[in-house]
Amino acid sequence: MPKQLLLPLFVVAAFAATDSVAQPNWGHAPAGQWMPMPVQQQVPATVQRQVQPQPQQWQMPAPQQQQAPAQRQAFVAPAHHRWYVGGRFNQNFMFFTETADSGDGSERWEGTHAALSQMGFDFFIGHKLNRNWRAEIELGQFMEMSDTMVGETGASTIRMSASYASFNITLNSEEKRWGWVYAGVGFGVAMPEVRSNVLINEISNSQISFMPSLMAGFRTRIAERWFADVGYRFSMIDYGTINATWGRCDGPSVGGVCVDPNDIVPTRFTNDFGWVMNHSVRLGLAYEF
Repeated sequence: MPKQLLLPLFVVAAFAATDSVAQPNWGHAPAGQWMPMPVQQQVPATVQRQVQPQPQQWQMPAPQQQQAPAQRQAFVAPAHHRWYVGGRFNQNFMFFTETADSGDGSERWEGTHAALSQMGFDFFIGHKLNRNWRAEIELGQFMEMSDTMVGETGASTIRMSASYASFNITLNSEEKRWGWVYAGVGFGVAMPEVRSNVLINEISNSQISFMPSLMAGFRTRIAERWFADVGYRFSMIDYGTINATWGRCDGPSVGGVCVDPNDIVPTRFTNDFGWVMNHSVRLGLAYEF
């Protein structure tokens, strides 16, 4: 065979040998045939992508807010209680000057009475006009008090008492948990009565007198509708003048009493009391409605 044909035959043989070896399918079909492209495999849903954990960054903790201390609930006084009634016990101390005159100049003495104790009581009804002002009507009694004043030739034993009615206006502070304070004035009328035993005679007098007063005190609530009252009052009452005929002793006397009743001479007697100052310490209890 000629050498020129060896090379083409060698190429054809090599190609045939190469074609007979199985080659991978790259999606190219033989001539004249259609071959589908290979389908990609889907990753199962159960297989999840694992995310690498990121390093945790340090953060400054937020400052804790301090809780404000619980505030004490403000005290609110009962506003629907407008009226109140109550009573008080009074311990009174009286100061006055008594002047006795026989009228003919034969007998006259003057004595100052101080710190004479006299008990009393009163009942009152009041109304709250607003947060600060209150009005009260008070009815009271000064119990009888007695004292003896001895002169040069005679003695006088006096007994004093009085009934009164007063209209009071008080200014009150704002009510707190501990209570409240007040101060006020009173305008009243009184009917004082005084009786005087001079030697063997008893003379008396009663009249109507104007009774001005000043007051102050402290009140505290002991229950929703009850409050206690502790206070002071200064008042003045005109007990007037006693005019009577009495027996003046012209003879010897013992303790202001004539040894011989025949020595008693009827004489006009004047006993002037005038305005009596009264200092009262008061303790009371009231109910609101």
